[in-house]
Amino acid sequence: MQMIALFNAECQRTYFAPMLKCTYNMNEGLERKPNFKLFAVLFVLFILLAVGSYVYIQYKSYLKLQENARMAIQENTSLQQEVVKYEQLKNALNQENDRCEKLLTQEEGNFNDFTYCQKLIEFLSTAAL
Repeated sequence: MQMIALFNAECQRTYFAPMLKCTYNMNEGLERKPNFKLFAVLFVLFILLAVGSYVYIQYKSYLKLQENARMAIQENTSLQQEVVKYEQLKNALNQENDRCEKLLTQEEGNFNDFTYCQKLIEFLSTAAL
């Protein structure tokens, strides 16, 4: 009995005791046989943890890309609105330029309109629109 109690105490002292089946062979002494079922369960849990971590990381990167795309779309929309405003301003300036050119070709008219149109045509010829 003392030998079996000593055997159990020695078997339980090891760190990996839950993963090992301890048997006592009278010829060879203490044998520790690996518990393959426990190793398999731990291996499957490790694989599940690794796959779960990978999926979590991919999902987080997907959310980040989705947010970046949403921000780019919003920025693109605001830029398109600015382009529309710029085109409207450019068209208005071109119409005013045409009106001033017609006014300058006439021999009669208001002096203030004449100077305004002269300065506007000068400005539009130097401005890069």
